[in-house]
Amino acid sequence: MTGKAEAADRAESGMFAELKAIDLPIISFPGARMYTRLMKRDHRSAPVRKLVALGESNGFGMCAGDPRNEWVQALANLIRDFQDEPLSVENNSVPGSVISPRSPGYPGLPEGSLPSALERFEGDLIGPGPDLAVVAFGLNDSRCGNPVGQFVEDLETIVAETQRRTSALVVVTSPYWNTQ
Repeated sequence: MTGKAEAADRAESGMFAELKAIDLPIISFPGARMYTRLMKRDHRSAPVRKLVALGESNGFGMCAGDPRNEWVQALANLIRDFQDEPLSVENNSVPGSVISPRSPGYPGLPEGSLPSALERFEGDLIGPGPDLAVVAFGLNDSRCGNPVGQFVEDLETIVAETQRRTSALVVVTSPYWNTQ
């Protein structure tokens, strides 16, 4: 049995087996409203062939020290452990980026941090044709005082359009929200 097959068997029979059988509520970041929709299990039989990430410095891998420690690469490696098919990764995260031009910090961003996610998601998230699309924003928007409701509206636009125009599973990670 291959390492990937053994890992899959452990997932099927181990502690993850119970998690696969239930629907989990979507939990948003502190300060944002709770989503009442439920996540549904991914019933696709095809493996993930292309992971595309759109984010800011945390998605880019700032402070990872080694590219293998960047969380986007770590996620890809975990997926590879559970499937026998190859997986390509396109990380289109930009340090210093914000969710949209409506963000109060947008006007002062350096050239290298532009354009915003809302201005580039069609080319950088939808365009590459992902099976798995990861959106990781929140830190820079919170630091510049972008109102939570406005941030969530822009995030929902990106997610809804990505879902409408692709068959990708869309995962939103907003691990940071500074309420100070």
